[in-house]
Amino acid sequence: MAAPPVPQRLHRHGDLDNASAAALYEIACRFRASPDKRHDVRDRGFQLLCDYLAQHPGQTWQQRWEASELGTRAVLLTEVVENKTLREHVSRALGAMYALRVIRPTLAVFRANKLGKYIEVFVAAEADPALDAYIAAVQATDSTVTFKSWAVRDVCTALTVQGIPFSDLTPEAFLHHAQQTRESTSRTGLHLSKYIGHLAWQVMHSIGHFPPTTPTTLRGALRSPQFTTTEMVDRNEVIDPAIRQMLIDYLDRRAPSIEYSTLSMIGTNIVKFFWKAVERINPEQTDLRLSEDLYQQWRATVDFCEDGTPRSDPWNILGMVQAMYYDIQVWAVGEPQRWARWSASCPIPRGEMRQITKHKRRAQEKTHHQIRTLQPLLPVLVDYVDKRNAHWREVLERASAAEHDESFVHEGYRYTRIITRGDAQLIADGDRPGVHGAQSAIRAHGRCGRVRGCRVLDVGDHRNPPAQRAAHRRTHRTVAVERASIPATERGSHRLARRGAVQDGPRTRHPDVRGAVPCHCSDHDWLHDKHFEC
Repeated sequence: MAAPPVPQRLHRHGDLDNASAAALYEIACRFRASPDKRHDVRDRGFQLLCDYLAQHPGQTWQQRWEASELGTRAVLLTEVVENKTLREHVSRALGAMYALRVIRPTLAVFRANKLGKYIEVFVAAEADPALDAYIAAVQATDSTVTFKSWAVRDVCTALTVQGIPFSDLTPEAFLHHAQQTRESTSRTGLHLSKYIGHLAWQVMHSIGHFPPTTPTTLRGALRSPQFTTTEMVDRNEVIDPAIRQMLIDYLDRRAPSIEYSTLSMIGTNIVKFFWKAVERINPEQTDLRLSEDLYQQWRATVDFCEDGTPRSDPWNILGMVQAMYYDIQVWAVGEPQRWARWSASCPIPRGEMRQITKHKRRAQEKTHHQIRTLQPLLPVLVDYVDKRNAHWREVLERASAAEHDESFVHEGYRYTRIITRGDAQLIADGDRPGVHGAQSAIRAHGRCGRVRGCRVLDVGDHRNPPAQRAAHRRTHRTVAVERASIPATERGSHRLARRGAVQDGPRTRHPDVRGAVPCHCSDHDWLHDKHFEC
């Protein structure tokens, strides 16, 4: 999605483009959440930041910011100010200049530096009733404190980065901000800093900030819209208008009976991979009657993807092209005025499609080979996960009992308990704060336990030679015929007789008998061994 247009500069507190550090600090003090007890030191934070920016060319603070290393993210604030105390005050001064709209940062720069209590200062500096109503609506939702704070943070960040008031935050602008964040942020923790905006979007839609025609969720807005059949064909730029219309009519005829995903796949295969490839080989082709030479040239293109790598399943394309030929032949009988001119014999020989069975068998063998390779390693995985689970459970117990900044050594590793502001709030509410590393290990142990609960007896193909497969099919065809020949009123006693007949032998379930009667098949136990047993 294209970036929103650059807005006009906001001057909620007058023109501050060339204001002095003292003037900026005086205005920022009006919106400070807590009383300022260290006036001289925090005023020095503004002075240091302004002195740093004054070293760079420009007529306004924004121009100097864009020319500085901080503004281009060439350096971080920690590299510019080494003293931790001064760095904290400089970061707050930087946040105040963001909130007062003196400086408009890029998203990457905004997220690169920590800004203490920025959201509180920004909301106070905006003094926007619409923004306050949005925050009140967020707090009224039935969500956790974490998601509520991120919903407020997401909107305030979008307003800061785009330099707009809340009234100008359109669905397109917020969607651009969400996509930009996803593209520039790595996956860490709960991924809240990457996959942003879901609750914020729902609240803005529910309070009427977004138009009624807007999707109710951000997920719905991010999802690509469905193409019409005309768009499916036109995006591939078919040359012949008659062929183009025939392909559109074909997709229209198929659309009511299949899902959109299937229709889209058919459109891609028959338009892009079939007809466009034919047009590239022979631009003069005007119907579906392909010569043998033309078919062979096209068939050679199906085996490879556009990047030159071998295609894993070319028969998917061949099958859909063959189905199109057969469909048109059938429809031409009932609607000759529409389809008769396109009816032609399918150029794909029947022997070509017989290879699908071989391909599926090879794919199954590949899966079985992978299982045979990995199955001996399952005990190693289970042992590792058990040890890791035990280790982190003990770390969790000791860390939960530790105080802030308290260190302890466990199995040769030193750990330090850090109680964040969010942890302190959980403790104050009577909840137990989590230890992310330990909890992820415990979840991994639970997933491994579910895998371990399924015992693989054998999935090898080396125990099912063709002769045994044929014998097994003959045996079960006989069982099916005998069962079908028994009257329905007598099948209950027949089941009892069969149960009695196999009372002394091993009892297994045949998947072919729809799970009704346990039966004995001593000659073909290899088939039963192929199935997973929980």
